Amino acid sequence: MDYSNHKLRNFLMIPLIAMAGFSAGCLRFSEQITILENGQAEINVTVSDLPIDYDASVAMPGLQEWEVTRREDPADPKNQILQALKTILPGGAFPSSFADSTEPFADQQLQFPTSIKSWSRDNTTFYEFTRDYQARRMARFEGNVVIDEDLEDRILENGIFAASEEDRGLYLDLLAKQTIQHHQAFLLEAVGSLLVQGIIELEDHQFILESGNEILTESIRPEMILEAMALDDEAMAQALEQWVETNTEKICQVMETRQAGSGPELEKNLADVARECDISFHTGNHHFHVDLNLPGTIISTNGLIDPLDPGHVSWDFKGEDLFDRGIPLHAVSAVRANEGSAHEQQ
Repeated sequence: MDYSNHKLRNFLMIPLIAMAGFSAGCLRFSEQITILENGQAEINVTVSDLPIDYDASVAMPGLQEWEVTRREDPADPKNQILQALKTILPGGAFPSSFADSTEPFADQQLQFPTSIKSWSRDNTTFYEFTRDYQARRMARFEGNVVIDEDLEDRILENGIFAASEEDRGLYLDLLAKQTIQHHQAFLLEAVGSLLVQGIIELEDHQFILESGNEILTESIRPEMILEAMALDDEAMAQALEQWVETNTEKICQVMETRQAGSGPELEKNLADVARECDISFHTGNHHFHVDLNLPGTIISTNGLIDPLDPGHVSWDFKGEDLFDRGIPLHAVSAVRANEGSAHEQQ
């Protein structure tokens, strides 16, 4: 089975910035949160299936705000296991992201605002945990060109160069159209930001979109994609990165000619939009598991409860589940005075 076209398709769908982190693979984020009766929280994050040379855009818990250790994965010496610990004092703020607050582009990382509140009535205290994983925009960048699964299966099975002329031509044409739509979406968002920022006028907005779309349509051709498919992974990445740089430069030059000083701003906005998509792309490959221990007994939740541990609830989801929709976590527990928490007693 020839996967070269599958690799290229993913490369073409990666944003207009460096593509070095493309092969980062699937990481597993496992988080254990324990809330004590006094409101103190202990957070333990484990990231597994993490390549030693991991170099992608998704943030990991950092040394600045977490106690972090790394060790070799005994099951696979090519991977490492990252463990991060953090204590939240009563009334303290929970982290809303794994990115350090001073990290560049921290606001573009996966966000999950988290809070715990408690109140008492009579001799019972209630604890409410909420976390909202923020949606990652993705459909906006995918377009509406769909590649038939049977066609792609035949291409994968036979290889693009051994496929029938009809299949090869149809597949390359659809892939080119899909890629054009992908980068048109970047351009629309980046130019729209210039308009919102007051850097350009509405007439400039329409002009650069039309000019940019012409550049993209002329440069993304079926034959260009076929040539890239003949290259090895490294050469393919270099060729596509050069294509990205050339087209970005052309589009920004058109913008600069239209209005002096706007070219660099457009380039910056393109990078911002592309980075957002890149982070979403990689986040979609990962898996998330959250274990929560609350004092007393869980009385309401949208998670999975443990019949053997009444104060424990968990959630499990894939990163791609966050594409264009958020995931809320919610749990409420109750504990009578002097009843205590099983997790505090351990």
